[in-house]
Amino acid sequence: MWQSIEMKDLFQNSDKYTFIICTHPIDAKANAAVEQYSQSQKIPVMFVHSAGFYSYFRIHLPGTF
Repeated sequence: MWQSIEMKDLFQNSDKYTFIICTHPIDAKANAAVEQYSQSQKIPVMFVHSAGFYSYFRIHLPGTF
């Protein structure tokens, strides 16, 4: 059975991530949790959205990466 996990709980109860890839659409609360974790741990995040032949991505590099 699938179990829903809050993003903030996932980040608190795991080892440190070194790179995060998120696919859109993403919930606003989950997006905020990912960005907050990225800034606090100084790790890059890549956001990807794809719909058929149309796609885009956004890379967030924290501070002096």
